[in-house]
Amino acid sequence: MVREGPCERTVLRVAGGAFVLSALLLLLLDPGQWPDLETVTGQQALGYFTESLATRQWLGVGAVLALAAWIVSIVAFRQAAVRRQPRGMWGDIVVAAGLLVAVNWMLLGAVVGIPTIVDLESTTPEAAQIWYLLDALDGSFGNVAMVAQLLVAAAVGAAGLRTRLLHRPVAWFAVAVAACPVLSLVTDLARLGSVSTGFFYAALFGFVLVLGATGVSMLVRSRRVAD
Repeated sequence: MVREGPCERTVLRVAGGAFVLSALLLLLLDPGQWPDLETVTGQQALGYFTESLATRQWLGVGAVLALAAWIVSIVAFRQAAVRRQPRGMWGDIVVAAGLLVAVNWMLLGAVVGIPTIVDLESTTPEAAQIWYLLDALDGSFGNVAMVAQLLVAAAVGAAGLRTRLLHRPVAWFAVAVAACPVLSLVTDLARLGSVSTGFFYAALFGFVLVLGATGVSMLVRSRRVAD
């Protein structure tokens, strides 16, 4: 067995549990179908916000919980990686890229949360359209967030392989998911639109699967650490 002491076991369990919680919350936090950003009228936007208020209240709470779990997971992962490889850089990359991911989630949380803290009955259609501009801002930041997710997945996979924090299949899966955004870009440049879209969604949903698999792997690894 790997003899790292009880502190190592605690770090692995905290990181693993936080990764699993982050993945579960991301799967549940689906805002549903929004009216088209380019054609929606202010009245349509206001009507949508009114109808989806209860759902958005849950999404706001869930987004805060997901953000907290995410911060705990990346910090604890870095701690676990540093304990096993003090001079390694992968844990630092996970934290740095993970903070960019967190910023994107904060933007999305702001868009989701605005209608829950204002009086919709006194809100004008023009104000509702401004909230849609915020949604466009979040979408424009999505490309940066995708790069950050690529770096997180790659660093998690590399750290998992070099430090044995993760089971090898999980680590290689993270590396494979990290390659998907690059393949999406390359196939898009090659005018292979459907293939590019496939790689894009593989990266999008694969990232959530990486988080869950990473968490489960770390929890299992923690059982092999001696007291």
